[in-house]
Parts: sequence; structure tokens; C-alpha cells
Amino acid sequence: DEPLLPMVGEEIEIEAEESQDQENRDDNEHEADVDPILDNLLANVTKKSDIHCHHTSFIPVDTTWESPTTYPHEPLIPYGYFKQYVPSEMFEMMSMMTNIYAEQKGVRGYKHASASEIEVLVGLHMAMGVLGFPRMRMYWSSGINIGIFRDTLSQDRFFQLCSNLHVVNNYERLPGDTDMFFKVRPLYECIRKRCLQLQLEEELCIDEQIVPFRGKLSVLQYVKGKPTPWGVKMYFLCGKSGLAYDFLIYQGATTELSEQSKKVLGHGASIVTHLCQRIQAPNHKIYFDNYFTTYNLLEALAEEFDDCLLPALTFSYSSDYSFGLPW
Repeated sequence: DEPLLPMVGEEIEIEAEESQDQENRDDNEHEADVDPILDNLLANVTKKSDIHCHHTSFIPVDTTWESPTTYPHEPLIPYGYFKQYVPSEMFEMMSMMTNIYAEQKGVRGYKHASASEIEVLVGLHMAMGVLGFPRMRMYWSSGINIGIFRDTLSQDRFFQLCSNLHVVNNYERLPGDTDMFFKVRPLYECIRKRCLQLQLEEELCIDEQIVPFRGKLSVLQYVKGKPTPWGVKMYFLCGKSGLAYDFLIYQGATTELSEQSKKVLGHGASIVTHLCQRIQAPNHKIYFDNYFTTYNLLEALAEEFDDCLLPALTFSYSSDYSFGLPW
């Protein structure tokens, strides 16, 4: 009943087939990264040496905005809105991954966490952000006696869950994975999925924002002048109401941007084209500052989105000149 071992020639043939399969996968990944539409668009951008300012007449365009139908449901309570972004399935996954991590570490006396416990844990963290006590153990102090903490989760259980909380299984990370936010990627995609379902407003804005964080992270950013200068940089597509409709997390060279776009347009302009992909309805007004603005970006927006976008820019140049673009 012993398994038959392959002959030497068969081993070589199997290795050759696996090598060929790997090459085919690499070719497919390379082809997937090449967008024919984007490639044609970027090939037609004006060279920097050919860009010149000149006087031109302004041609008015129709900017009438047709408001989409309103949402059919009634306004929800805050918890209802939160569950639309982080549904129960996400808490089920977090509890399962937390239990797996605790078993991998061999934590003594650990009791498997339930989805409801993880949900309570997240809620208590949010309450801590509102109250802002200097020490975490003060929330369970008998002298202060905050019922929402003492009556829902014990102090020891809270810290035990915090030290083991996980969203993914660490051992499932694929070799060569360069995602610096692998451990929170499912939660990131879950929230982003809900943002992509929202109906867009007429006036939109693209800008960066710092998510406060002072831990150890290779892509930790310091941006002078921001309300919270230390943290993780993110780029947002937001509406005038303040709602976020899409976002992109910055992770250095591995940021999820097209290599073609970064090479031709640059990093800042590529962020704008990336976040504008979900805009389909006509006559949206998009605002972004001079950090993102280049002449080639304006060309790309005019070519790719045509009537969908009407860029409204804030950058410094003489008001006596205009670039003569078709909007």
C-alpha cells in the first residue's frame, strides 16, 4: 500500500509543469495590471515640454444637476447606521479569528469569545474615545462606577480580548504579500463596500486625512499643520455633506494605484483618477487642491469622464491665464 514514487524523469517533468504554471500566473497578473483603456488614455497626454499657457475664450457648459431618487427607508438610529458599515458577519469573523489566535498562542484560561462579546468590546472602545479618561482601568473603578463598563464586560476579560483581538488568521498570509494592512484588510473592505453603495452628491471633494496612530508602522506619516499630525494617511472621496464615498489607504510604494498612471501622471494625480472611477452620472463637481493638480490630470479627466466631472480647482497661478481645456 506504499505510495508509488515518481521516476527521476517524472519529477523533472512535474517541476517543469509547476514552473510553467507559475510563469503563466505571473503573465496573467501582469496583463491584469495593464488596463487597455487607461493605457490608451495615458499614451495621449501632452508632454511637459509641449504645455503652454495662452488666452482663450470661456465656453459655457450645461452644469445642470439631476438629483437621484432619495433613499426609500426612514432615518435610522446611530446603531442602525453603524451596522450598515460593520454588519454582524464581520463580528462573527472577528470572534472566530480572535479565538484562533488565542489557541495559536496557547493562552491559559482563555474562554472562546462570541460575536456579541466582540461587539461589546468595540462599543466600549468607542465609549472610551468619548469619555477620554487618562487610564483605561479607571473605567471599571468602583469610585466612578460607570455602569456601561462594569455591567457589560469585566476588566480582566476586556484586556484579555484586547490582547488577542484579530481580524485574520496570521498563518493564511500568502508568500510575497506586500499588503502592510493585511491584518485589518477585511474590516477595511467591509467599510469601503458600504461607502461604495451610497448615492453620490453633486459636489465632491478629494483630499487627504490623517488617522491618528502612534504605534510602530513603516508607513507612519507626520504631516505638519494637521490637527493630528502623526498617523496613517488616507485619501478620501467625500461629499459636501461630509459622507465618505470611497477611500484609499497610503502604504508607500505598494499603494493600490496603477503603475501606468503613477508613471505618467504622478502619485497625486493618480489618486484622483483612482477615486473618480465610481463616478458615472453627469455633471458632478469635483474639488481638489494643488497637491493633486497637474495639466495632464485635467486632460485625463476631460478624456476619461467627459460629462461626468466638472473639476473645480484650487491652485495658484495667474488669473490672467487659463489652460483652454474643453470645460
